[in-house]
Amino acid sequence: MIELAYKILAKIGIAKHQDKVLHFLGGLIIYLGLVYFLSFISFIGIWAFVVVVVVAVGKEVYDRKTTGFDYYDIAATLLGGWFGMVIWSFIQ
Repeated sequence: MIELAYKILAKIGIAKHQDKVLHFLGGLIIYLGLVYFLSFISFIGIWAFVVVVVVAVGKEVYDRKTTGFDYYDIAATLLGGWFGMVIWSFIQ
């Protein structure tokens, strides 16, 4: 699936930023996975996005010792979570 995403993103010219693409996909998968498997929980959409925020910031705090803290990685992850929210709103 990641290869398919890279092919699609290469056609629109942003595959050269593979790290950001992976962050985007991570936020998307986390959000959609949580709302799908935990749909019985009230307000799961809000809680799933809170988890995406915590994971995005936590990952960068962890990475600051090796590759450095990157706000754009957080933004890409949150954008993926937001996109998941949009997708989920159309599925329901």
